[in-house]
Amino acid sequence: MSNILVNTIKDTGNNTLLSSDGSGNISSGGLITNTPAFEVYKNSNQLITDNTVTKVTFDVESFDTNSAFDLANDKFTVPSGYAGKYYVYLRLDCDTTVYDMIRAWGYIYLNGSVYANNRHNGHSTTNLDRLGINVFTTIDLSVGDYVEAYVLIDTGSSQPQLSQDDKSTMFGAYRLIGA
Repeated sequence: MSNILVNTIKDTGNNTLLSSDGSGNISSGGLITNTPAFEVYKNSNQLITDNTVTKVTFDVESFDTNSAFDLANDKFTVPSGYAGKYYVYLRLDCDTTVYDMIRAWGYIYLNGSVYANNRHNGHSTTNLDRLGINVFTTIDLSVGDYVEAYVLIDTGSSQPQLSQDDKSTMFGAYRLIGA
């Protein structure tokens, strides 16, 4: 039986692919990790114009491994060297002041256009006051591509909003390795 003993494995460009601290704890380099990755959420409610597709704004980054999510413009842009397949997810906590939500849509936009969506229509006899919408997809992203979150909430007469309870409205993505 043969053993190869090393603490670091590097590619020909001297980039670290794997390293060990000598005690069995392994760290991987950037090219074989699920990065870039980000997750953002709301820490305040966002009022939504009734029955209008509206960009979702976010207040807090849970993490942003490559500083690629722009909180000022509420979008993630693929940084140089990180093209690939990404898993993108969106959770929206749609809310109204009374039981009059007719429908709600969640959208993931790619480069300014709808890429994926999910919806829920209220029932003809019973409308809702609060509804969770989940949208998730895998997208092949190139350097410079960007993704954003949008919502539409249609009510009878009340003010629709996105709620922020316990990260109930959040948006995130990570690059898939091996895909």
